[in-house]
Amino acid sequence: MDSSDRPESTLPAVPLRFTTTQPSLLQAAPPTAAGAIEPSRPVNLLRAAFRSVRRHWWQIPMLWALISGGLCYLIMTRINPVYESVSLLKVEPSSRGLFDAGAHASESFAPFLETQVQLVLSPNVLSATLANPKVAAQPTLRGAGDAESVLRAVLAVGVVQNSYLLRVSMKSTSSAECAVIVNAVVDVYLSAAAEWADGMTRAQIKSLESYQRELKAQADEKKEAWLALASKGNVDLQFGSGSTAEAGGTSLPMATRSRVTADEYKRVRDELFKVNMEMTQAKALLEMREQEYARSASRFPVASAAPNPDRALRNDPEVLALSQHLDKAKSRYERTSRLDRTKRDPATIGAARELAAVQQQYNQLVEEKRAELPTQVLEDAGAPPLLREARDKAQTLTAARASYEKMLSQIEVTNRQEGSDAVKSALVREALASINQMEQAVVKRLEQLRFESKGEARISRVSEARATSTPTADNRRKFLTMTPPAVLLLVLALFVTLEVKTGRVSDLEDYARIIPAEVFALPPLPGPRLEPGQRGARAREGQLQEFVQSLDHLRAALCETPAPVGGGRCLIVTSANAAEGKTTLSAQLAACCAKAGISTLLIDADLRRATLSRMLNEEKSPGISDVLQGEIAAENAPVSIGDAGFHLLPAGSSGRDPACLFKGDRVGQVLARYRQLFDLILIDTPPILPVPDALTLGRWADGAILVARFDVSRLALVDRARRRLNSAGVTLLKTVVNGVKTSRFYDSYGSCYGYSGYSAYVAHESRTIHPPEPTSTTV
Repeated sequence: MDSSDRPESTLPAVPLRFTTTQPSLLQAAPPTAAGAIEPSRPVNLLRAAFRSVRRHWWQIPMLWALISGGLCYLIMTRINPVYESVSLLKVEPSSRGLFDAGAHASESFAPFLETQVQLVLSPNVLSATLANPKVAAQPTLRGAGDAESVLRAVLAVGVVQNSYLLRVSMKSTSSAECAVIVNAVVDVYLSAAAEWADGMTRAQIKSLESYQRELKAQADEKKEAWLALASKGNVDLQFGSGSTAEAGGTSLPMATRSRVTADEYKRVRDELFKVNMEMTQAKALLEMREQEYARSASRFPVASAAPNPDRALRNDPEVLALSQHLDKAKSRYERTSRLDRTKRDPATIGAARELAAVQQQYNQLVEEKRAELPTQVLEDAGAPPLLREARDKAQTLTAARASYEKMLSQIEVTNRQEGSDAVKSALVREALASINQMEQAVVKRLEQLRFESKGEARISRVSEARATSTPTADNRRKFLTMTPPAVLLLVLALFVTLEVKTGRVSDLEDYARIIPAEVFALPPLPGPRLEPGQRGARAREGQLQEFVQSLDHLRAALCETPAPVGGGRCLIVTSANAAEGKTTLSAQLAACCAKAGISTLLIDADLRRATLSRMLNEEKSPGISDVLQGEIAAENAPVSIGDAGFHLLPAGSSGRDPACLFKGDRVGQVLARYRQLFDLILIDTPPILPVPDALTLGRWADGAILVARFDVSRLALVDRARRRLNSAGVTLLKTVVNGVKTSRFYDSYGSCYGYSGYSAYVAHESRTIHPPEPTSTTV
């Protein structure tokens, strides 16, 4: 149909440019093959961070300030400086015995220092400290469920390296609290240490006095025995200083005697004396440990560990020696039996007899030891290490004393068998000399212990713990320095994560992969026109020229191909959601096509939010709704838009249901009539996702232009809208991204070209078509 068929009274006589009968070449880009998976690209975090800062430029600093301020307040109120109070104790080295005898003479000092460290943290000291009301009222201990465990945890006790000093310290946020607790612990420990030392000294004195009486009785007995031998008259007595013992000799005359037996007798007596001296202190230490354990067990009862008699039997020295002998007998029997096949060889028979004898002896020894073990095992079960150590030492010394006493008895039996009065006299004399020597040593040891009990304490305080005003550690400054940048990074990471998860249209390459259609990027439309000479006028003109050039690319891609058979093209302009710029793009594209000589009709089919009339400053008039109702002819409804050169079909009367209006064939008939009258029909439809109007109208159009807004639209929603178009059979021709704020899509060729062919259009557009003021109905 040519232009003569159009009503001259209402429609412009614009000659049709597309007269070819070839089919339409406006086709979408070939879609991705079904099932094909696009290779995923790594997320550009730097770009995402830039977009996030640009989008939330005021929210990020506000949130950063709020969080940083709150954390800094908590740091100042909840994190306090840490103070430390220290008290030093001096532990004197132990004095040696008069004759290098006694437990303190040979002990190492390092274990003694470590023992004192454990004693400071012992339950006796801590429980006595907590009994002090001033200590129990301190903030760290007040209200604690297990105050003793808390006190043990906050105290730090150690040995100062290469010294005889003990260091007792505590760290807390209160300097006064540290000093009070440390001094109280040291006071209780010094009192307990003095009590332990006095108790051990008194026990040793008591034991030595008993031993002194025993030695005196032995000396009287030996004198009576020597007098009995001398009264027989069978012994030749010799007097002289050389016949007496070197220390603690006797005035008794010396008789001719056997040197070997007498020397052996003297050596054994000396060893027995040393063991007895060690026994006195070992028993005193054992008694003190047992008393401590009894007091501790009464306050803190614990379940004793189950005794293990078999392990005790295996560790017994006699059982262990006989077990080794039994193993050798078994090895010998196995070796001889492998060589003797008949089992009649005398060597095999002898090895078997030996094995049987050793096995019987081993069994008897085990039974004897088993009968003796239970009491001792039960006593040792659950005992602390210090008590077990003292008990083991006392048992070892007891066994040694029994061994020496047995040796003395054997020597005396041997001498009685010899029947020599001279030897008996010599032995009695030597025994008396040894007894005198031991008695003198005991007297000296008693004098030393009595002197030590009146002297200075072995452990003394060097310095008291004092409250200091200088903190040892103050983490507030470090935390205050680290908090703001850490919070800023955290807030930025949060917004970048939200930006990535949101998936906005911000990368056109990603957008082009998701939407299988050609993508056109439009820069932001500049604001109202400024007068020449005003600041920003030239920049605005440049932005407008850039927008017009990009829009003209879209016009050329849509209209520079043959039109479909039967009339002009019909395209719908839609978007996934509202506020993505589809209405503004429809008006600008209609004006651009009209200026290019294409007769264009713009239909406002967004009946729910009709804004084209207000945007183009047109009065309310009948429109598409009235045409579909048959209230006005299709030829009489369009109105001319002044110098823009295109016609507008408004939304028409309101209050009608779009679903009912667009249903049926009436829409196709109206659009077929307009195809005969115009070269290009652009239909501004509602968004796809909220309402189905665009899908209903798209069935009567040649295709759709899907509009999205840069940095606003979400990729997932745009892709959902694209899939709905496909499912409705609507061809997606082009996609347009509005508001691309970058110059990389702007061809520098245009700036050199000068836009002389667009000067009139630019001047006109700067006066007429602009987006409406933001309202609730803006699309």
